[in-house]
This record gives sequence, structure tokens and C-alpha cells, in this order.
Amino acid sequence: MHEHPRELGEIAQRWFEVMRDSGGDVRELLHDGHPTACVGDAAFAYVDAFKAHVNVGFFRGAEIADPDGLLEGSGRFMRHVKLRPGRDVDAGALTKLIETAYADMRERLEADTRQRSDDADFRAAIELAQRFPGVEVTTSYGTPAIKVKGKFLARLRTEAEGWLALKCDFLDREILLKAAPDVFHLTDHYRDYPMILIDLARIDDDAFLDIFERAWRLTAPKRLIRDHDARNPG
Repeated sequence: MHEHPRELGEIAQRWFEVMRDSGGDVRELLHDGHPTACVGDAAFAYVDAFKAHVNVGFFRGAEIADPDGLLEGSGRFMRHVKLRPGRDVDAGALTKLIETAYADMRERLEADTRQRSDDADFRAAIELAQRFPGVEVTTSYGTPAIKVKGKFLARLRTEAEGWLALKCDFLDREILLKAAPDVFHLTDHYRDYPMILIDLARIDDDAFLDIFERAWRLTAPKRLIRDHDARNPG
């Protein structure tokens, strides 16, 4: 920034400081030769000084709210605001845009972390579920699911809280919801269905196996259940 004309350097410096002040987790680095602000390793904004103007750029600018219409560009993701000496810019609106870009990137990273955690919990649940014969890992409504001989047993609600929706007798559900409300949940969508929502991050293996076996017995073919019981007496 200091290699450019003084006025342009001051503009770039000012707005990069706004980026750095967006949050305590903001890191700065040089990307393609220009100062870039990141959350962790994920870049959200940059400044780039040219001969006659400065670009305040946003790596996901096409996907963030721009109520004041400051953004320019037509790429798939990136957008920028072009600043020139002597031309006024709505400082409040540009500051808000930077804050929005920072918040958006934080939300993306947090969602990615939750997804990885949900995937790991679901893989662990599958390992336990596969102790029962006929269990298949498949999809339902585009999300990971568990079936037994083609019949639905459970699915991971990746579009919501990351909880597992599992078949459950209505009476058992009422007992579980009262006994451990931090582990078991219910939404209006499932209220009239024999289903319960399980926070896989909070349930221990023994409890999951017990509840899953009940769901399996509600769904599995009777012959499969008899064969399983014969091989596992008591």
C-alpha cells in the first residue's frame, strides 16, 4: 500500500484497518500481492490500490446483502467497491458491508464445523446401528439415512440442527423427552409421527443402542427379528 501515491495509500490503509477491526479473530496476509483480511484461513475482504483508484473487495461479495448498491462486478463470487480520491463514499454503508462480509464468513466456517461434527457423530451412530442385521446406509430427502431392508428407520437432519430423526413409539417418546430433554427433542413437524429427534453429540453408546434396537424392532421384518434373537439369546 505504501508504494502507491500517498492519497491512494491512505484510502487503502483506512479501509484495511476497518477490516482488521471487524473481530478479534481477523488475520491479515498478502494474497496476490494485496492486503487481505481473513477469518482463520478464509479470506473475506481485501484492498487493492491501482493508479487512480482503490478497490475494497469481497471474496463472497455476490452472496452478501448490499442494500446501498455499492458493489460492482459480475463474477460468480467476487465483488468490489471502487474508491477514488476526491469522490465521496458512504462510509457508514461501506463499513456495514465489511461487517456483513466478516459475519458471513464466520457463519460459513461455523456451519462447516457443525457439518463435520454432525458427519462424525452420524458415522459413529452408523457403526452402532450396523450391529443389527439388515441395516443399510442410504439417503432420504437428500440427507444421510438408515433403513432396514429398504424400510425407513432414521435420517440425519443436516438441513436443521444436525439431530437424528429416529423412529420411536409414542409412549417411549414421551418418556424420553421427559427423562432427558437435553438429548431428545421434538418439533411440530414430527409431532404426529412416531419419531424422536436425538442429539448425537450428547447421547452415549449404550443409550443409543437401546433406542435404536427398539426402532429396529418396530421396522424390521419379523423373520429377521426372529433370526437375530435366535443368534443372540437373552
